Amino acid sequence: MITEEIKKNIIKELGLESLSAEKAEEVMTKLEQNIERSLTLEILDLLNVGDQQEFMKIAETESDEDVKSFLESKIPNFDSLTKAVAESVVKEFKDFSK
Repeated sequence: MITEEIKKNIIKELGLESLSAEKAEEVMTKLEQNIERSLTLEILDLLNVGDQQEFMKIAETESDEDVKSFLESKIPNFDSLTKAVAESVVKEFKDFSK
């Protein structure tokens, strides 16, 4: 659910392009995992119980595109939510790295 645009912004904001490809990939993988976890918690908080169950079922059995379509139909401004969660996780990472 993390778009290429978000990934590019993270790479630029954190200066990962100056790292080796292997190290940059390692950092991005960990950040993506944290973003996905945080985003899932936000999603579950916004959905009602029935939609939560449907989301979990779709997430386990369908494609990422199907999951995104479902979430866009249930959560207004889903793309904005995704960007906000990504920005929050990146900020926490930067604060932790100081």
